[in-house]
Amino acid sequence: KILISSFMSGDSDPSPPAEKKRKTGKKSKRSDEGFDWTIVTSKLPVLIVGGLALFVAVGQQGAEPGLAPTPTPVPPATTTTGAPPPRQRTKAKEAETGKAWDIEASSDLLSELVELAEQVEKAEQMPEGEKTVVLDRVAKELLRINVTLGDAQDENTKQRRALLQVVYDAVKGQEPDFSSITTYANADYWDDAYKSDKYGEHFEWFMGFSTASMDGVTIQGSLEAALGKLKVDLPGKPSALTLGCGNSMLGVDMAKQDWFDKVVNTDISKAAMDRMREKHSGHIFEVEDATNLTYGDDSFSVIVEKGLLDTFEAGQAFDGVEKTVNEICRVTSSGGILLSISHGEPNGRQATFKECFACDPFVEWREQKSEQRVEKGGKRTYIHTCVRI
Repeated sequence: KILISSFMSGDSDPSPPAEKKRKTGKKSKRSDEGFDWTIVTSKLPVLIVGGLALFVAVGQQGAEPGLAPTPTPVPPATTTTGAPPPRQRTKAKEAETGKAWDIEASSDLLSELVELAEQVEKAEQMPEGEKTVVLDRVAKELLRINVTLGDAQDENTKQRRALLQVVYDAVKGQEPDFSSITTYANADYWDDAYKSDKYGEHFEWFMGFSTASMDGVTIQGSLEAALGKLKVDLPGKPSALTLGCGNSMLGVDMAKQDWFDKVVNTDISKAAMDRMREKHSGHIFEVEDATNLTYGDDSFSVIVEKGLLDTFEAGQAFDGVEKTVNEICRVTSSGGILLSISHGEPNGRQATFKECFACDPFVEWREQKSEQRVEKGGKRTYIHTCVRI
């Protein structure tokens, strides 16, 4: 189950209700007033595990976040009496001893922890006696899993213990500590990944610029149509900004269309930007933190983000989503457009933009010959076209 979608749906709208006006020449901030962060806190044990499972269910490759400090382990089991029998995991998944945190190889454990975290969440609504029984059962199961991990000190085992600890803290009514868990929201992960050629020469999340869906939908066609909605009075062609581009060819392909005065490609990874500059001279690649851009207000008429907000959500960095949307609002000129490509629950995704964008109905991008994978739990991709208000 992908629990991120449940949080991002209409039940828990993360967008503050009141619209804030921008101030020219100064970074404008959106108020957190009216947003109950206890909604997030109460779901954290479920969300952190579900977030790490997100790209596993999507079927993405190369999910090996970098190294993280050794977490405080879950207390060793003193007894497993009454604990459910251990689940059988494949030898291949148990045998891997790589130094990096391999989320793909931990998919079985992630599924177990999602289920246990859901039980903890549901127990909070039960009468005290029933709640105690459920929490005791979950604690015993966590202790049983901890024993099966053994005493190994490889990074996979350390990260698995850290995830166990998150759910165990929830059982004990303690505030979970996520500092030891490496996710897609960690900047160091991306730099390490690109330095090690983890994503090869070029890697496209979701789809490439001209990759057609089952229905013939492409990013190229969606962007061209979106440009027809521009309401900016410009002396020439519009300027465009891509956020979290990594080593994708998206921005290079955009520039080849001759639609823009310039296309500025940005990512938090210096390693990625250095390599893209070397391989694609004449194109602009800059190191930028999407949550705190260095560009002035109204700097761009077109913004494109493909999967950036998804990575924050998968890593449970919801403040990263809020700050990035803040910055997108600030640097987009009035009447400019935002093209957002995402696996996120579509209505919830559009709700995050509603303060300063008016969005068209989302378009579903269905991968060709992928229906069987989707039915088994994979995620669809959605393209959102929004106009700055």
